[in-house]
This record gives sequence, C-alpha cells and structure tokens, in this order.
Amino acid sequence: MTNHLNALHNLRNPKKQCVSSGTLDKFVQSPHPKKPLSVESLKTALLYFISKCDLPLLVVESPAFHTLLDFCNSSILDILVCWAALTSHLSKMYFFHQEHLFNILSDNNTFVSFTTNTWTSPNVRAFMAVTAHFLNKDFNLKSVILGLIKLNCNQYHQYLHNVGLTFSLVFLGDHSGASLAQHFMEILRKYNL
Repeated sequence: MTNHLNALHNLRNPKKQCVSSGTLDKFVQSPHPKKPLSVESLKTALLYFISKCDLPLLVVESPAFHTLLDFCNSSILDILVCWAALTSHLSKMYFFHQEHLFNILSDNNTFVSFTTNTWTSPNVRAFMAVTAHFLNKDFNLKSVILGLIKLNCNQYHQYLHNVGLTFSLVFLGDHSGASLAQHFMEILRKYNL
C-alpha cells in the first residue's frame, strides 16, 4: 500500500521523510564564482538589494541590518558605507545602466513597442512612465522602463485636493494629449528611438 501511495499519488509517510538542507547545499555549491568583496562591490550589491526590496537607503544605518551583515560576514562591517555614500554610487549606477540600455536598444534589430502609465500619488504629484517592450537576440521578451517624468499639477487640481475632492479625480496634472506626447517624445529622444 505504501508503494502504491508513493508511486501513483506521490504521498510519502511524513514520519519517514528525512530533513535535508538541499537548498543550502545547492547555494554553497553554486557554480557561480564569488566576486571579491570590496567597497564598490558592496555598494552595488546594497543598491540592488535596496531597490529590489523597495527599502529606504537609511536601512544601511540600522543596527539590525549591521547584525545581519555581521552574521553573514563580519569583515563587511569594516567596509560598510553610510547612506550618503550610496547616493553618489546610485547616480553612477543609473548612468551605467542607462548607457547599457541604450546599447541594447541600438543593437536590437526588431520592433520596439511602448506603453505609458500615468498616475497621481497620494501627495498630489503626477507622474508618467514609459516602458519599452522588445524581443532580445535570444527571442526573450524584455520590458524596461525608459523614463519616469514628474508632471506639473495645476493650481485648480491642487485646490480640489486641498478641499478633499481628489476622490473624484482619476489623474491630476498636465494630462492633455499634446503634453503627454511631448513628454513621451522627450524620453524616446534620449535613446534615439
């Protein structure tokens, strides 16, 4: 009966299941070579972590974060940087990735499609994002944000927000077709598209 449950229904006896650290073993035996630890590599890794997890830059000042890093590798605390140092590195990374994206799009011999998204934040700031969609050389669909622009919010919309009437507004700001098209074209010109 046990063989039947195991073979056909993939049901195993929970008392006989062994506990393994398969995931940890795979991580430790990763075929990817470890990158040398330096101030630059740590700043880059921290910025990827902070952006992917949607955390504030100040997380690097947290004692709990220091404890976690010390647990992983105590030598990291010797080269850990403050949030202000991360801001300058963030600018360098932004321009590096922008140039990398420019090269990808210029090497791309296929068609590129675009989508836009406009919204107003709870604190009455209007934004427009432009995203490019294309197939890369390996025929994988890629979507990348080309730009994010803060749109102007006129005084009438500001007044409506101040008196509590924002619930009736879908979008606050300069959202005429001509204005959005102008912002859209500005972003495309940055990438020669």
